[in-house]
Amino acid sequence: MLVMLAIVLAFYIWFYVVVLPEVTEAKDVALIVMVFVIFLLASFSTLTITVDDAYMRVKFGYWSLQNIWQADC
Repeated sequence: MLVMLAIVLAFYIWFYVVVLPEVTEAKDVALIVMVFVIFLLASFSTLTITVDDAYMRVKFGYWSLQNIWQADC
């Protein structure tokens, strides 16, 4: 996942340096979208799934958003 994050970050840097200087009105919106996508991809690197006898726990993100499901087996 971190390799994918690095590839997308390199593409965004290239895109911001090469393509966006020609388009001035979309620069702010593109930067906001790029930062949001990078943050979302970085959040997936913290995805943790734990399964025990009674529960399945899914933790996602930097603030440990956690969901707990009871196993029906």
